[in-house]
Amino acid sequence: MGIETRVAVLTACAAVASSTVVRAKRSEDLARRQGLKGTNLLPDGQGGAVEYLFTGNPSSTGPVIVCENGLGEPLEGWDWVEFFLREDYRILRYHRSQYGRTTSALRPGQLLELLLHALAPEQPVAYMGHSIGSLVMGNAVTESAYLRAQVQSIIVVDGTDADLLATDRSSATKAAKFRQVTRQRRLAGTIGFNWWGPDMMARQVAYRPDVQNAYRLFISDSATLRTATTEYTTEPLPGLTDLDNLPVDRHVFAAADNVIQQTQLAKKLRANLSIVPGSGHRSILGYPEHALNLTRLLRERTTA
Repeated sequence: MGIETRVAVLTACAAVASSTVVRAKRSEDLARRQGLKGTNLLPDGQGGAVEYLFTGNPSSTGPVIVCENGLGEPLEGWDWVEFFLREDYRILRYHRSQYGRTTSALRPGQLLELLLHALAPEQPVAYMGHSIGSLVMGNAVTESAYLRAQVQSIIVVDGTDADLLATDRSSATKAAKFRQVTRQRRLAGTIGFNWWGPDMMARQVAYRPDVQNAYRLFISDSATLRTATTEYTTEPLPGLTDLDNLPVDRHVFAAADNVIQQTQLAKKLRANLSIVPGSGHRSILGYPEHALNLTRLLRERTTA
C-alpha cells in the first residue's frame, strides 16, 4: 500500500471515528434537553410544538424578559443574561420554527402569543433581540396585536440593520460567501473536525461547560444551518422600522467592535444607544463579564 493510499485510509478512519463521537455527543445533549433539567415543549394546537424555557423569579411583578435568538443560535445563548436577571425577573427563551425541538410552523409572533398566554398572560413584556433576532422581534410585534399591547420595551442587542441585510442579500458575491461558509460549517459539524481544531465561533463565547457543549453542538448542526439559511434569505425586512409609531422604550446595546453600525441603527430606530465595553458580536452574550455589563446597563437604561 502506497503512502497516499495509507494517508487516505487513515483520514477516512479518523473521519468515521470523529463523526461517531459527534453523534454520541448529540445524543447526550438531546437526552439532556428531554430530561428533568432540560427544556419544555408546548403544543401549538396544530400538530407541532414550541421548545422553551421559562425561568427566573415566580414572584416578579416586573415585565417578562423575552429573548429572541440570533441567526442559528440556541436559546442557551442567553444563559449568562438569564443568570444575572433571574433574581428579579421572569425570562422566556424559546426556539423559532424548525430550530432545536420546535416543530411548529407558526411565525415567531404566533409562538410568543401561545407561550405568553400560557405562562404570563397579563404581564408586560421587555423584548430583547440579538443580531437577526432584533429583526425577527420587530416582525413579531408588527404581526401580533397581542404583542403590541404587551410590549413596553424594545431592546436591540448588537442588532441586524435591515438595510445592510438587504444589500447583502442582493450581492451575488456575499450570497455565495454565505453559502460557502455554511457548507463548510455543516461539513465540519457532521464529521466533527470542529471539535479537534480551533472553532472560531465557539471561542467567542465562554458558557458553563454543559451550556458551552450545547451551544457548540447546536450551531454546527445540519438542521440548524438549513433553518438559518432559510431565515437569512427570507425573513421580512421591515421589522423594526414598522414599529416607528409604537409608544415603547427603544434601546440599542452595541458590541464595542460594532459601534459605528449600531449608532446608525439607533438613529434609524430613534433609540437610546449604550455600548458594552470590550464586547464582540457573540461575546456580548457569551462572556460572563460582558453579559454582566449588559444586564447592568439594561437595568439602568430601561424600565425593565
